[in-house]
Amino acid sequence: MTTARTRGIRALVIVAGLALGCGVVAALLDGIVTVHSGAALDPERAERDASMAWAARILLVPTAAWLLIGILAARTALVRRPGAAAARSTWLAATRPWRARESLLGLLPLDRALMLIVPGGLLIATRAVQAAFLPASPALILSLSWILFAAVAAVLVLPRSPWAVIAAIGGVVVFQCAADLLVMSVAGPGAAWAAAWMSFPLRVLVFTVSFGLIGWMLVAVGGAAAQQYGARRAAGVVLAAAGAAVLLFAVLTLALGPDRFGSPWADTIVELRAPELLVWVPTILGIALLATGLVLRRAPSHAEVVG
Repeated sequence: MTTARTRGIRALVIVAGLALGCGVVAALLDGIVTVHSGAALDPERAERDASMAWAARILLVPTAAWLLIGILAARTALVRRPGAAAARSTWLAATRPWRARESLLGLLPLDRALMLIVPGGLLIATRAVQAAFLPASPALILSLSWILFAAVAAVLVLPRSPWAVIAAIGGVVVFQCAADLLVMSVAGPGAAWAAAWMSFPLRVLVFTVSFGLIGWMLVAVGGAAAQQYGARRAAGVVLAAAGAAVLLFAVLTLALGPDRFGSPWADTIVELRAPELLVWVPTILGIALLATGLVLRRAPSHAEVVG
């Protein structure tokens, strides 16, 4: 009980730290982002806003149902129902990563399949709704980066079972989709995008939650992997996976906007004016994280050193 309480307090401290750091980063975005006051979305995108709002509301139903099933299955006999164990596993692994391996007990092949299908399907569907009011390239870049992160993290925990890490990733992905869909369901993705950039406090709030969930993804994956490999190797898994995702993000952004870094992210409301040096920052960062992660992943564990 004491260990669980200590881990819970530690998790809350990490969440608070992530929120504070992400809030600062969101506030600093004003230095490289230009918001065109009074600008409106293109008429073609604005026409799709109402239908996309309904699409977000419809998608929010299975997303909320998956989360609710996971919460109830963690405490009730609902876990015996087909698929409920998968929802329980992703819920526990995402909210309490130290219980990721425990959450896998009793999983059937159907449950393991759902742990991949449900979060992956929600991610693709959510990005599709976002792509309806923005160019398709941002949704493509983000989706491929997340997929690569998950794939690298799962591969690096081999030959041990990757399912604890997969459960953690899937659980946080569902949280991210729920947050995005909730925002887009209010008045449509275009209206939400415009409101977030036109209001500084709202922008800080939205980006704090978004960046905070990305940070928690790293924490959850590290916590799940640490149960199998120890803290040092788990850190290597997280850093290498994050480095691969950041590197792909940088390469795709440059490939889709070779004339100016950030052009795939520009629209009629917001424009990213990145300094020329910033073009190479994510690329160098991705390579450094990937290399450092691979070195730590191969480092001997404490038990091996003592032995």
